[in-house]
Amino acid sequence: MGSSEEELAVTLDDLQKKLGKKNSFEDAVTSIQVLLHDTYPVASPPLKEKIYSVVCRVGTILQTRYTAPGFWVAGLRLFEETECLVSKQSEKENMRMFISRAREHMMEIDNQPDSSESARNNARGIYHCPYNLNLDNMVLLINWT
Repeated sequence: MGSSEEELAVTLDDLQKKLGKKNSFEDAVTSIQVLLHDTYPVASPPLKEKIYSVVCRVGTILQTRYTAPGFWVAGLRLFEETECLVSKQSEKENMRMFISRAREHMMEIDNQPDSSESARNNARGIYHCPYNLNLDNMVLLINWT
């Protein structure tokens, strides 16, 4: 690997570390996708392997830790682009597997019955209180706390 490729490898290592934190996962995946797009076609074989291994790490992390749709959408885009760029059949098949799992996961989320009023209210921070609160009870609660 040349000097610039060594720098890219260090950058990939840093991005891989960011994948472990939910608050930086999507940004890290986007940065990996940019590096993949810009450098993979002209990279040396060792750097291609490094990029591919980081992409696979994204897949592993998604399958074992994260369930939020945004994470899976970011991963799906990365896997689709990687599939187009890799040349080894085994790598293409692995990307197809990640793509399939991402789509399945997103279908499961779409098919969950949380389109109810309660789920919409919870998303807005409105929660159903199982207690019968009227003005008298509210005053008691306020005085009690």
